Amino acid sequence: MTGSEPPIRKQPPQLSRSGTKRRQGTLLLYPDKLAYVSSEAAPWGALIGFVGVLFAVGILGGFPGAALLAIFGGVAGGRIGAAIAKSRAAGRVPQGVGVTVIPLDSIVSLQARKSCGIGADLGCQSLLVFTADGTEYRFGEKLEYSFGVRLDHWSADFASALTARGRGVVKTPQGMTVTRVLSA
Repeated sequence: MTGSEPPIRKQPPQLSRSGTKRRQGTLLLYPDKLAYVSSEAAPWGALIGFVGVLFAVGILGGFPGAALLAIFGGVAGGRIGAAIAKSRAAGRVPQGVGVTVIPLDSIVSLQARKSCGIGADLGCQSLLVFTADGTEYRFGEKLEYSFGVRLDHWSADFASALTARGRGVVKTPQGMTVTRVLSA
């Protein structure tokens, strides 16, 4: 890949890797890799939206339901921040700062994991990516900013990119297993 090729798909989930804390950012699927670009735009947007609405309500003299309106402002601000991060993510991949790259050739399995609690009721999922070296990457939901990475929405794009790299894709009840296809 030349580095100027646009991503096949992108979405703003959180990333947690074996032994690391969660980070907010954007997941991008390229023909040869998965790239995760961390960004603090969504959390800052949520904070600014929440505080901004509280400030505006305070100036207007306050009213019942102001706390609910402030929460809505935080959610809206978080989504705006996530959209900004998503729009800038592809440009940050070549720079490599705050970017986690997972070569598609290293992926051995992709799994969908249903969320717990209220996220499960809303249909939220996490995408688990397992690599040949045993590392597990979890791209999960942060309810305010996105509804997680749904493998059923990404599966065709993953299968296409992996197949183009000479990999076999076998669907399983949990997701998909990736195998090496030997050429004749």
